[in-house]
Amino acid sequence: YHRPYTIPSDKGDYEVTELSEQEIKDNGFVSNDEFNSLKFSDYALGEFLKQAEKEEYFKNTLFVIYADHGLAHFASNDVSGGQKRFRLPIMHIPLVFYSPALKLEPRVISKVAYQPDFMPSIVALAGKSFENKTLGRNLFDPKYDKERYALTISNFSPPVSLRLHDETYMSEGNVEEGLQGLYPYTTTDFDKDLSEESEDYKQNADYRDKLARGLYETTKYLYYNSKK
Repeated sequence: YHRPYTIPSDKGDYEVTELSEQEIKDNGFVSNDEFNSLKFSDYALGEFLKQAEKEEYFKNTLFVIYADHGLAHFASNDVSGGQKRFRLPIMHIPLVFYSPALKLEPRVISKVAYQPDFMPSIVALAGKSFENKTLGRNLFDPKYDKERYALTISNFSPPVSLRLHDETYMSEGNVEEGLQGLYPYTTTDFDKDLSEESEDYKQNADYRDKLARGLYETTKYLYYNSKK
């Protein structure tokens, strides 16, 4: 599912769907080609699992399905003002765990997480003990539920732009000047800086600034020092 949004000629029994221009716009796509590319990806994944199900390894395998990044899709009806303001759809990706052996109960989890959380979560689900030398956390460990954040980098050219958010607030800034603001990005007042409203909010924003800088600097440290 990527530009130029093509579908292979050997596409099995997949059927192309033609949506109206309004349906395309309302759902955030740019064309029928893009929509069908996504639809075909879903179909292809299903075909892969059908074939895997016939293999011996299937019954003892944990399948992890994710993406590298999202797309803007700001015109979609289900993208809120706060998501558009802070460009969250570009960072929002699916993460699916599937394993017949683990007999996982089907459920949707909406906790804030980011890609470094993948590996600790995979190893934990597999029932293996491990020493974690990454920034990732086990998504299934409830001890982290009170404080879950996602650090995103939206511009890699100096000064590097950073955003930090949890389920309630967003802070943004850059590496040199730090993060500013405390925005309730899930509400209609998504552009209101609450850090100017009270001392408690300001302390919350200051804490997030320190946390974002710490995560960023620790990332650099691990890159150069965690060799094994």
